[in-house]
Amino acid sequence: MRVSPADHFPRLDELVGAAPWAEQLVHDVERQLRTQLALGRPWVAIEPVLLVGPPGVGKTWFARKLGAALGIATLVAELSTMSDDRMLSGTASGYQSAQPGWPLVAIAGTGIANPLLVLDEIDKAGGSNANGRPHQTLLSMLEPASAKSWYDQCLLMACDISHVNWMACANIMDTIPAPLLSRFWIVEVPHPRPADFDAILVSLIRDIAANWEVPPGILPELPSAALQLLRRGFMDKPSVRDLARNVRAVLGALLADGHGLGRQ
Repeated sequence: MRVSPADHFPRLDELVGAAPWAEQLVHDVERQLRTQLALGRPWVAIEPVLLVGPPGVGKTWFARKLGAALGIATLVAELSTMSDDRMLSGTASGYQSAQPGWPLVAIAGTGIANPLLVLDEIDKAGGSNANGRPHQTLLSMLEPASAKSWYDQCLLMACDISHVNWMACANIMDTIPAPLLSRFWIVEVPHPRPADFDAILVSLIRDIAANWEVPPGILPELPSAALQLLRRGFMDKPSVRDLARNVRAVLGALLADGHGLGRQ
């Protein structure tokens, strides 16, 4: 996916509004994009990022928002459910279920060489010496030199996955091997502040509208009583995940009760 020298990256500015805690991260990403342009490489390329913070603060939500702001396809893999590394590394040629590694599947599926691949709950990845460990597989995928000629055991050939962009999310870093941590630019994600409620709410309503495939402006307005409850709940427990669930429930209830789509 390409960017042009005339771009001022307005969608990154919008992302700062939705996630104020990430202002420095977003500015660093923009600087990397401008470096790419200065080097005559007009495509999106960022360093691998590891977002570390408590559950529910919006790490995966932010990763998706960043991919959308950059205009590149974003895919998420849930590592906590993996008992081996087959989803990442693929399966060897000769097996009935043989398939290439995840980066190659993502490249083929999105039609671009630089999608954003998000590794959710990387701190909870399983695996074993016998069946393969996701953490071990990621070492060669994230290292620029080895990624240029990463060997795929299904295709039986070296493939270039060096243009893939990576983000990972974790609650803690204790279970992530030091060699893998060294490949990431680590960003600590704090709990949202009460002052961030309004900006996050606007962004979540846009996300819900996009998921329901309707313009945000025609969703029913949140009643003041519901808005107060949402704000109070957010102040008691500043969780982006919980706020998204509650807003979706309120909007759904309003629609179910006959407050139809009509506001422009």
